[in-house]
Amino acid sequence: MQLRQSLNRARDLPWKMIYPGHGDPYLGHRQVINQRFLEQHERCEQIRRLLQAGPRTVYELSCAMFPWLKAGAVFLGLSEIQGHLDLLEARGLVAAAQHGDVILYRACDGQRQEALR
Repeated sequence: MQLRQSLNRARDLPWKMIYPGHGDPYLGHRQVINQRFLEQHERCEQIRRLLQAGPRTVYELSCAMFPWLKAGAVFLGLSEIQGHLDLLEARGLVAAAQHGDVILYRACDGQRQEALR
C-alpha cells in the first residue's frame, strides 16, 4: 500500500528525465508507473484465480506462481505474494484465517475495491 501511495505521488510530479538507481536514464515516468500498476493488478488477478480453487498458504501460492525459484530466491517469491495478498485483503477480495500455526488465504467477494490508480 505504501508503494502504491508513493507511486501515485511520484506520478503527479513534473519530472522530465528519470535517473534510476540501476539501468539507463529514461523519459516518461508516468507511463512506467501506470505499467507497474497494471502489472500489479494482473498479478493480483492471478492470485485470485488460484484462490478460486480453494484456500492456500503464501508458500503454496508462491510455488504455484514461481515454480522455478530455488534456495534463497524463494524468499523473494514469498515476499511478492504476501505484498499482493495484503493489497487484496485491504480491498476485501481475499480473507486470511489462521488454522493452528498456518495462515490460509481464500478468495471472497469484496466490496472495497480500489481503482488501478
